[in-house]
Amino acid sequence: MTELATEKKVKLVEKNHEKHGLNLTLSAVDLAKSTWYYWKKQKEEYEEKYSELKPLIREVIDENPEYGRPRITCELNENHGVEINHKVVGRLLKMWDLKIFRAARKTGKSAIEEIIDEAENDEEEEEEEEEEMSLREITESFLGADYDSSPLDEDNIYTEEAFNSTTLVLTVAANYHFPEDPEEGMRKIHYYPPGEVSYENRLHFSTYRNKVSEYFNDITREVGEDHVRTKEIVLNREREEEGRLLDMDWEEEIILEYINIEDIEEVLANLPEVAGVAFIIDGDEEMGLDVRSEGLIIDGSEFVHAPRDEGEVVKEDFLSFLEDSNYNAVNFFEINE
Repeated sequence: MTELATEKKVKLVEKNHEKHGLNLTLSAVDLAKSTWYYWKKQKEEYEEKYSELKPLIREVIDENPEYGRPRITCELNENHGVEINHKVVGRLLKMWDLKIFRAARKTGKSAIEEIIDEAENDEEEEEEEEEEMSLREITESFLGADYDSSPLDEDNIYTEEAFNSTTLVLTVAANYHFPEDPEEGMRKIHYYPPGEVSYENRLHFSTYRNKVSEYFNDITREVGEDHVRTKEIVLNREREEEGRLLDMDWEEEIILEYINIEDIEEVLANLPEVAGVAFIIDGDEEMGLDVRSEGLIIDGSEFVHAPRDEGEVVKEDFLSFLEDSNYNAVNFFEINE
């Protein structure tokens, strides 16, 4: 049997566990009970978040049976004051099993009106069948967005309006992995264990994030080959006088792999189309810090990031940026597919 994706396994369990029993169904699809309950909880929280919209969406469908997902979304936005995108609407339609009867037509329409309706429906279907944006397209879509030194907190875990260097990377990853609901995706991408939102569970350190998160992967060794260097760092280490960088009782020893700036040109051709890069300053390990900043490189040459002095997300030549910086080394990572 072909290995199924976790989401597919969850759907099979949802469909069959009442008939065959939970334990047997979990065993049949090789899904851990803890994973099942985690996904079940996430679904329940998602449904609860949008529960007030269910009767409204049903009303829109009943009154406009010819509407597809984009026009339902437009109706909600423009006539009901609901700020929601078509991807979330699509997920809710599936979750609540709300059927769209595209073939339905209101009576009394002329042939021309029916042809126009048919054309609109065909256009909607094409929109719905469009492939999701590529990682490159998502990255470039945030160019020009404002800079904010700390746009996220426990009450605001997602934004598309303003970024710092790290939140830009996280937002791109959230939109890539969770296009229907990137805000919900941020709960998994930016916290560990995934979904447990708190200051203590936030992935504050980029190298630790790339180590434990299923959405990121350190590729420094793969890219740098013989140019790779290493050093041990105790993240958030407790210092005698200064204490810890972050006010929480947590530290983690890691091996940081990096490439010195003077060797960068030798390895850029080995990068994937879109790669993450994190910047290192010698001596930061003494205070328990791994990297100072990060961003995304396109085609091994164009650097997309959110610099404080520019006040917005920009794209510039990567090597020129390095020449003007005070960084000593870099670490490379990727956003997993």
